[in-house]
Amino acid sequence: MLRVNLSDSHPLVQTVGWEAARNIADEFGGERLEIPKGDGYWRHVRNQRMRRERAQGATRAELAARYHLTERQVTNILREGNSARTQTGFDW
Repeated sequence: MLRVNLSDSHPLVQTVGWEAARNIADEFGGERLEIPKGDGYWRHVRNQRMRRERAQGATRAELAARYHLTERQVTNILREGNSARTQTGFDW
């Protein structure tokens, strides 16, 4: 087991806390870890919310303003429907 020097200012400690950072360092210390940001997941969550809000009567313009998108982007997202699940490969 390779010991990694962690400090209060270490990004891992600031992100997950001391105990989790220590566990990660103990398990993977010395290895390069690439942790995905989760953009695809959060985009999926946003799109599902938009579809729900549209079904409840929100206009495309309201959704565009709320989610900082263009009306065309909103239209495309609403049109995609459930096909995003098959395109991303994620089983939500």
